[in-house]
Parts: sequence; C-alpha cells; structure tokens
Amino acid sequence: MLARIGVPRALLYYKYYPWWKSFFEELGFQVVVSCPTNKALLVAGVAAASDETCLPVKAFYGHVLDLKDRVDYLFIPRMISVEKKTYTCPKFLGLPDIIRGIDGLPPIIETQVNRREGCLAPLRAYYRTGEELLEQEEYSGERVRESFGRLWRALWKAERRLRHCQKLMTSRGMTFPQALQQLENRDGKKRETSGKEEGPKQKNGSTKARCRIGLIGHGYNIYDSYVSKDILHCLEVMGASVWTADMVSPRAIHRQMARLPKDPFWSYEREVLGAAFYFLEREEVDGIIQIVSLACGPDSMIAEMVYRQARRKGDIPYMLLTIDEHSSEVGVVTRLEAFLDMIHRGRKG
Repeated sequence: MLARIGVPRALLYYKYYPWWKSFFEELGFQVVVSCPTNKALLVAGVAAASDETCLPVKAFYGHVLDLKDRVDYLFIPRMISVEKKTYTCPKFLGLPDIIRGIDGLPPIIETQVNRREGCLAPLRAYYRTGEELLEQEEYSGERVRESFGRLWRALWKAERRLRHCQKLMTSRGMTFPQALQQLENRDGKKRETSGKEEGPKQKNGSTKARCRIGLIGHGYNIYDSYVSKDILHCLEVMGASVWTADMVSPRAIHRQMARLPKDPFWSYEREVLGAAFYFLEREEVDGIIQIVSLACGPDSMIAEMVYRQARRKGDIPYMLLTIDEHSSEVGVVTRLEAFLDMIHRGRKG
C-alpha cells in the first residue's frame, strides 16, 4: 500500500501544489489533499490557533486537523526564502513548529527551502526529502542508490509542471484553480501560447462596457472561496472581468520593483506589490481591489504602498478589503457593489 502524504489545502497550496503533487507521486506516494475550507473546518482551526494569528494560518490549522487521521505523513515545508536576498512571511518560517502543538499528528515532512543558501538549495532540499522518505519506506541501501536518477527525474517533472501552471496563468489569463484544473485534464494538451506576454490578455467575451478589475493579494486569500467570501465569483456575477496578480509575469514584476529605491524583504509581498504597480502603470484595469488578512504585518505595509501609488496616479480607483474570521459575505458583497457602481458612474461621467 502506498504511503499517504497529506497536503493542507491552504497557504502555499495555492502556489506550489502542482510541484508538490508531481514530485511525491513520481516517487510513488499517494498525495491526499484536505477538503475545501468550510465553516466547521475554520471553526476548528480558530479554536486550535492562537488569537493573534492571521486568518490564513487559522484556516491552515483546520486543514491539518482534517488530514491528521487520514494520512501517514503531513507535508509542511519550512519556507525561509524563495528568492535571493529575501525572506518569506515569519509565520511560514515557523509553520512546522507551531503546527506541532497539535496532539496526535503523524510525522511531519519538513523540507527547509532557503534560496539564500544558493540557487540550487531548494532542489537539494527536496532531493534530501525524497531520499529520506524512500529510506523510511524500508528501501534497501541498494535501492536507494538506484533511486538517484528517479529523484532527479521527479524534481525535473515537478519543475516542469509548475512552470506549465504558471504559463497558463500569465499567458492565458487563467486563475490558479482554472490552471490546476487544466493540468489535471492532461496538462493543457500543449495548447499554451509562446509565453512572451508580460501580463494578462483580454478575457474572452469581454467588451468595452465590461468593468475590468485588478484583484491583488495572496493566492490563499483570493482562491480560497470560503476565506475570500467567493470574491472571484461575486465579481464575475456583477459583470466584472477579473485579473489577479498571478497573471502578471515575473519579468514584469521585476521591472516594476527595479524602480523602487529598495526592494521589500518579503518575496510574496513583492509579487503583490509588483502586480499592483503593473496594473496602475498600464492602466488596463478600471479599478484595483486589494484583499488582505487582518493581523498580517507584511500585508499592512504593502497595502500602504499600493494606496500611496494609487493616489499618485489618481485615475484608477483603489479599494482595500480586510478579512478575518468575523467578516460577513453580505458586507463584502455590499462593498464590491458600491465599488463597481462608483467605477461605472466615473466612466459615464
């Protein structure tokens, strides 16, 4: 029977899941994902986490609790740095440690990803993880030595799968869930474009009268429909065409960040900020909505920078939407309706 590795459907699941799934399955393990966020799951997570924790981490607790009795291992990487001279959110650095406070957990796979140790450091970390897992699954020494090629092949396939997912988002204007579904349906069958585009292309079926919204924020705040109060669906129903930060290429983000006197220290906030600046500069959207979670320090600083840049531009409306476990869907919908009404009135005027 294949060992089951649990992946919580939260936080960096919305960024790296294609990579993780491909890697572990190529090594012969079964990947089990927690159920989508719901009320019971979030209530359990809120009860297990400390009060000062942000909503996405509280949701992560709930997903861990959902998995703990169904898997042989829990995959909770320690993401220290994913880019040169940057760090991730402090909670990502200590995520495996704070989760260990939950009783009755299976063994935690704690891959330490630290790009500051060199450009190949993340790959070496995953290689060691795969090697240790194969050893724990009672592989003989000879079989482990033979697995050298298998491990590097798994790394290569995982990297290729993640890049395919990213290309679907940047070149074809897909959201992460749409790109993931495309990958599941036979990897898109090689229908992607050349990948030279820097930002999102015009949505199919959209017209000049359709309101274009740049929705910026972390994937786990946007794509988790329960956490975000299904903001993507709400905007679509209201007649808006939505572009997210994931649809902006890394090259375009780097170009925007190069204009700052100093780069932000946090990799993922850097991506959000670069996407916001891209939308503001290109003026291809009618408004920008930034979604952040309460009690997130890095997000609060980035939100202030986006707000100031939007004020300097002056011609693109900007709205900050802060969410926590007490946020109501009605309140979010009301603010979205008011924001879109303001944009429509401005266009008519």
